Amino acid sequence: MTSLAAPARNAGGRTSSGGGRAGSFRPEIHALRAAAVSLVILFHLWPKRLPGGYIGVDVFFVISGFLITSHLLREVVSTGTVKLSAFWARRVRRLLPAALLVLAATVVGSLAFLPKPSWQDTFVQIAAAAGYVVNWVLAASSVDYFAADNPASPVQHYWSLSVEEQFYLVWPVLILLLVLLARLAARHKRNSTAPLHGYLGWGIAAVGAVSFAYSVWYSATSGAAYFSTFTHAWEFAAGALLSFAVPAMERSTRKLAGLRAAGLWLGFGTLGVCGFVFTGALAFPGWVAIVPVAGALLVIAAGDTSRVRFSLDPVARWRPVQWLGDVSYSAYLWHWPLIVLAPHALGRVLTYTDKLVLLAATLALAHATKTWVEDPVRFSRALKARTGLTFAAAAACMALVVAASGMAWQHVENETAAAQAAAARAAKAYDQCYGASAVLSGADCPDPYRADPKLLLAAATPVPQPTPVVLSTGMEASEYHASTSGPTIALVGDSHARMYLPGLYKLAVKHGWRLLEIRHNDCTPSAPTWSSTFHTDMSTTCQQFRHDLIDRLAPAKDVDVVVTSSVAPRYANMPGGDHDQIASAFETTYRAWMDNHKSVVVIADVPGPSKALGQVPACVAAATDLNDACSEPRGTVLETDLQAVAARRLVPNGLTLVDFSNRYCDPKMCHATIGGLVMYANGGHISGPFSVSLAPFLEGPILKATKS
Repeated sequence: MTSLAAPARNAGGRTSSGGGRAGSFRPEIHALRAAAVSLVILFHLWPKRLPGGYIGVDVFFVISGFLITSHLLREVVSTGTVKLSAFWARRVRRLLPAALLVLAATVVGSLAFLPKPSWQDTFVQIAAAAGYVVNWVLAASSVDYFAADNPASPVQHYWSLSVEEQFYLVWPVLILLLVLLARLAARHKRNSTAPLHGYLGWGIAAVGAVSFAYSVWYSATSGAAYFSTFTHAWEFAAGALLSFAVPAMERSTRKLAGLRAAGLWLGFGTLGVCGFVFTGALAFPGWVAIVPVAGALLVIAAGDTSRVRFSLDPVARWRPVQWLGDVSYSAYLWHWPLIVLAPHALGRVLTYTDKLVLLAATLALAHATKTWVEDPVRFSRALKARTGLTFAAAAACMALVVAASGMAWQHVENETAAAQAAAARAAKAYDQCYGASAVLSGADCPDPYRADPKLLLAAATPVPQPTPVVLSTGMEASEYHASTSGPTIALVGDSHARMYLPGLYKLAVKHGWRLLEIRHNDCTPSAPTWSSTFHTDMSTTCQQFRHDLIDRLAPAKDVDVVVTSSVAPRYANMPGGDHDQIASAFETTYRAWMDNHKSVVVIADVPGPSKALGQVPACVAAATDLNDACSEPRGTVLETDLQAVAARRLVPNGLTLVDFSNRYCDPKMCHATIGGLVMYANGGHISGPFSVSLAPFLEGPILKATKS
């Protein structure tokens, strides 16, 4: 990530940050790097204190667009072309050594400290990070909210590096194509740069405009937008367009210097305000990202303001600020693995003192990495002289990281398969004391809250790939089991409905039901009369889904029974929620289904776990005693479930409410290990084997509903 990496040094020993004259030093850009990396690191350490610190990444994108385009423009003007292999080799020497070093260290740290249930997701992301495609892996996970509660991997921050590397791969090709287009269209001479700059400027502006429009639309409809290269391309383009104007600004009169100095203040001030005011509830990076992007552009446009009274230039040139800008790339690489791995290594939630130590360790490792890894490789004469050697060495190191990740992933895959087979055997052997039966059957089970260590990795139960179908009213659904004679059961809701799919699939096969799923992640199946503060829940697609549940699902004659659930407590108990309004929204939807002669079965949401506990499988795997491991106080994790409140109002009208809360939780504690199984797969989603173990206790209510 060039925006994070220290600028190259010219023969005279001074630094070049790009823009303006070749070799000119831009301390304000170095200071902007320092500010951006500070925002990101402090946000990750103290997210409640600086909830908008994530905008530092967008600042880096703007800097990259400015610097790389400035460099390419100078090359085009001086040589008439762009030497792609030389450009990419410079990026490889600058970026890959530190990035691959941190990935290798993270592999070792993950093997040493992370519990095995976290390994597979972690090593998939490490391999993707080594190939600079982890942003797409994370985008796919965010689309499937069922995986949204997975623990953050120690390389999740590599998503932004992946976006930048993809930019570096495509951007010089785009510039080269625009140069060729300009030559073909205008037949300009090599020393005539105005027509060329016009073509380049309009081409970049067009790319930026398309990307911005896409970003606004996609950010409002999907959480995956945050990780997409296409939604961030306009930020690079904004910095790129500024590179055309900077030379003229540097020649501006002294009268404008005061305005540029004011712009420096305003730019840094804007970024600071964003850091404190922005939150994760914003649809980002949609139109709201204009604000931090504008702040970054103002800082870069300011240029040299050292002769202006009351300028921020002395602060920007302050040695600690310049040093932080110098090591910002390595600091960005190291901070997140330390934050993720430290709680596992220490065996506790990080304290304020722990975080200060991690901050100091991040800066120390960043300095060491820059001194002994980044600079030696970047300025290596052997690598500069042999481009092929640069690419070969990079490919070999990337392959080693991917191979190490693959071996660790395969090891856990083998153990997971063995655990799933053991779970299948245990389901028969344990009988009334396996999984949910241990607390729901009424049997006298010894240690009902004990986990079987052989089953700790048995989180998933496979179901077949669904077939897309369209109901008689035009509503889209996924068909998991077909039937021409049995009733049609529709599982409706968000990811907290989908977690019952393995158990329902088992029942559908047993009884010959047609099983459909109608789901929208991050969206409660209620009337469109309320929304939580979670931005996806307020999206236009979520609201359309809620309308369809009444307008299209309710009158659909090819659905007999609706089985529904959702993560209602999570959304309903956010600050500012009107409980009466929310319960009424659920009731409206349930009534619409029942008025259209459908039987309705509502499954109350499962309790917790709390965010303080974290991922239950990892917690249980780390526990020294597997009896009642990772249980929590009932008052902490069992929140008011307003879908259940609404359902109770309609029970006299024939609605069926299934609520297991008082069996998962005794009067004091809610349990995470039941009948040999870890109840949860990730976050608050029950595991596949536990879902199957619930099937006997869902069977009766659904059979009754099919006959009513």
